[in-house]
Amino acid sequence: MHALMNIIGPCARRGLWAVSRSCQRSGRPTLSQSPVLAIRLNSTPPSDNALPLSEVPPPSKPFGNRTAESTLESSLPPLSSPSTHVDPLSSMLGGNTTFNTARYAQMLQAEGFTAAQSDAVLALVTEAVSESMENVARSMVTKSEQTAELTDAESDFTQLRSEIHTLEKRDFAILRAELERILQEVDRMKSSMREEVSRVHGGVRLDINLEKARIQDEAGQLRDMVVKAEERIDKEMESLTSRMVQIREGTKASLKRESCIIPGV
Repeated sequence: MHALMNIIGPCARRGLWAVSRSCQRSGRPTLSQSPVLAIRLNSTPPSDNALPLSEVPPPSKPFGNRTAESTLESSLPPLSSPSTHVDPLSSMLGGNTTFNTARYAQMLQAEGFTAAQSDAVLALVTEAVSESMENVARSMVTKSEQTAELTDAESDFTQLRSEIHTLEKRDFAILRAELERILQEVDRMKSSMREEVSRVHGGVRLDINLEKARIQDEAGQLRDMVVKAEERIDKEMESLTSRMVQIREGTKASLKRESCIIPGV
C-alpha cells in the first residue's frame, strides 16, 4: 500500500483536490470534511516531496508517464462502463452505503486525469471508506445482538428482582421470628417477675404474721406478768394490812396492861 502511494501520491492528491472542488461546487460535504475519510487519509503517510492537499494546484494537462499508467492499469480493474460499488457492510450497518465510482471517475477525468489515475484514486478512496466503515462496524452491534443483550438484561433484572423479593421475604420471616422470640422472652420475664413478686409478698406476709404472733405472745406474757404482779402486790398489801392490824392490836393490849399495873403500884 505504501509502495502504491509512493507511485501515485501526487496523482491521488490531485484527484482528491478535484473531487473536493466538485463537491464544493455542488454544495455537498467535501472529502476533508468527512470524519470517516479523514481517519483513513490522516493514517496514510505522505511522500517526502508531496504538497499539502490545500496547496496542490489543479492539473493543467494530462500526465504523460505511460509506464506508471500501464502499471496501474494492470493492477486495478478498468472502469470503462458505469458501475456502482456496494459496500459489503451495508447489510451490517442497515443504511445506504452505495459508492458510485463511475460518476467520480468521470469527474476526475473531466479534471484532466487519465482512466488509470482516476481508477487509482477511487481505489484508494474505496479502500479508505471500506476500512473506515469496518472500523465503525466493529464498534457497533447488530439488531439481533442488541435484542439478545436487552433480553439478557431483562432476565438479569427479573432474576435480581426475584432475588430481592426472596431476600425481603426471608428477612421479614427472620424479623418476625426474632420479634416472636423477643415477645416470648418478655412474657417469660413478666411471668418470672410476677412469680418473684408473689413469692416476696408471700414471704413478707408470712414474716408479718409471724411477727404479729410473736408480738401477741409477748403481749400475753406481759399481761400475765402484770396480772401476777398485781396479785402479788395485792397479797403483799393484805399481808402488810394484817400485820399492821396485829401490831395495832398488840400495842393497844400492851398499853392496857401498863395502865392497869400503874394504879396498883
